Amino acid sequence: MIFITVLVVNHQHLNTEFTLTMVDVGQGDAFVIQDHKNYKTVLIDTGGAYKHDDSTINLSDKTLLPYLKEQGIDFIDLLIISHLDLDHSGEVINILEKKEVGNIL
Repeated sequence: MIFITVLVVNHQHLNTEFTLTMVDVGQGDAFVIQDHKNYKTVLIDTGGAYKHDDSTINLSDKTLLPYLKEQGIDFIDLLIISHLDLDHSGEVINILEKKEVGNIL
Protein backbone atom coordinates (compact mmCIF):
# COMPACT_ATOMS: atom_id res chain seq x y z
CA MET A 1 0.00 0.00 0.00
CA ILE A 2 2.87 2.39 0.82
CA PHE A 3 4.53 1.59 -2.52
CA ILE A 4 1.34 2.40 -4.47
CA THR A 5 0.90 5.65 -2.53
CA VAL A 6 4.49 6.71 -3.33
CA LEU A 7 3.94 5.92 -7.02
CA VAL A 8 0.73 7.93 -7.17
CA VAL A 9 2.23 10.95 -5.38
CA ASN A 10 5.35 10.91 -7.59
CA HIS A 11 3.26 10.55 -10.73
CA GLN A 12 1.12 13.56 -9.80
CA HIS A 13 4.25 15.58 -8.96
CA LEU A 14 5.93 14.77 -12.30
CA ASN A 15 2.80 15.75 -14.25
CA THR A 16 3.08 19.30 -12.95
CA GLU A 17 6.78 19.58 -13.81
CA PHE A 18 6.96 17.98 -17.27
CA THR A 19 4.64 17.58 -20.21
CA LEU A 20 5.31 15.21 -23.11
CA THR A 21 3.04 15.73 -26.09
CA MET A 22 3.03 13.76 -29.33
CA VAL A 23 1.90 16.06 -32.14
CA ASP A 24 0.50 14.46 -35.28
CA VAL A 25 2.34 16.34 -38.03
CA GLY A 26 0.75 14.55 -40.97
CA GLN A 27 3.48 12.19 -42.07
CA GLY A 28 5.33 11.12 -38.93
CA ASP A 29 5.15 12.57 -35.44
CA ALA A 30 6.83 15.27 -33.43
CA PHE A 31 7.33 15.22 -29.68
CA VAL A 32 7.29 18.33 -27.52
CA ILE A 33 8.76 18.05 -24.03
CA GLN A 34 8.09 21.00 -21.74
CA ASP A 35 9.91 21.43 -18.45
CA HIS A 36 7.52 23.70 -16.57
CA LYS A 37 9.84 24.10 -13.59
CA ASN A 38 12.84 25.40 -15.57
CA TYR A 39 10.85 26.82 -18.53
CA LYS A 40 12.67 24.70 -21.15
CA THR A 41 11.29 23.17 -24.33
CA VAL A 42 12.66 20.26 -26.34
CA LEU A 43 11.29 19.39 -29.79
CA ILE A 44 12.02 15.94 -31.20
CA ASP A 45 11.55 15.71 -34.98
CA THR A 46 9.51 18.02 -37.14
CA GLY A 47 7.67 15.82 -39.61
CA GLY A 48 7.91 16.27 -43.34
CA ALA A 49 6.66 18.57 -46.05
CA TYR A 50 3.95 17.40 -48.41
CA LYS A 51 4.96 17.52 -52.07
CA HIS A 52 2.44 17.26 -54.88
CA ASP A 53 3.56 17.91 -58.44
CA ASP A 54 5.52 21.18 -58.35
CA SER A 55 4.01 22.55 -55.14
CA THR A 56 5.12 21.96 -51.57
CA ILE A 57 2.93 22.41 -48.50
CA ASN A 58 4.71 23.00 -45.21
CA LEU A 59 2.75 20.72 -42.92
CA SER A 60 4.25 22.33 -39.82
CA ASP A 61 2.33 25.53 -40.67
CA LYS A 62 -0.89 23.57 -40.17
CA THR A 63 0.13 21.24 -37.33
CA LEU A 64 3.22 21.81 -35.21
CA LEU A 65 3.52 25.61 -35.35
CA PRO A 66 -0.12 26.23 -34.29
CA TYR A 67 0.39 23.83 -31.37
CA LEU A 68 3.55 25.66 -30.27
CA LYS A 69 1.72 28.99 -30.54
CA GLU A 70 -1.22 27.65 -28.52
CA GLN A 71 1.22 26.56 -25.79
CA GLY A 72 2.96 29.96 -25.79
CA ILE A 73 6.25 28.47 -26.96
CA ASP A 74 8.34 31.07 -28.79
CA PHE A 75 11.76 29.60 -28.03
CA ILE A 76 12.85 25.97 -28.44
CA ASP A 77 15.83 25.23 -26.23
CA LEU A 78 16.78 22.01 -28.00
CA LEU A 79 15.67 20.64 -31.37
CA ILE A 80 16.53 16.95 -31.76
CA ILE A 81 16.36 15.31 -35.17
CA SER A 82 16.34 11.54 -34.68
CA HIS A 83 17.52 10.87 -38.24
CA LEU A 84 17.53 12.54 -41.64
CA ASP A 85 14.58 10.82 -43.30
CA LEU A 86 12.28 13.57 -44.57
CA ASP A 87 9.32 12.43 -42.45
CA HIS A 88 11.45 13.29 -39.40
CA SER A 89 13.52 16.25 -40.61
CA GLY A 90 11.62 17.68 -43.57
CA GLU A 91 10.26 20.73 -41.74
CA VAL A 92 13.46 21.77 -39.93
CA ILE A 93 14.07 24.81 -42.15
CA ASN A 94 10.49 26.02 -41.77
CA ILE A 95 10.67 25.66 -37.97
CA LEU A 96 14.01 27.49 -37.86
CA GLU A 97 12.59 30.34 -39.93
CA LYS A 98 9.60 30.79 -37.62
CA LYS A 99 10.88 29.93 -34.13
CA GLU A 100 14.08 30.72 -32.26
CA VAL A 101 16.08 27.58 -31.49
CA GLY A 102 18.91 27.40 -28.97
CA ASN A 103 20.63 24.15 -30.01
CA ILE A 104 20.18 21.46 -32.63
CA LEU A 105 21.17 17.85 -32.11
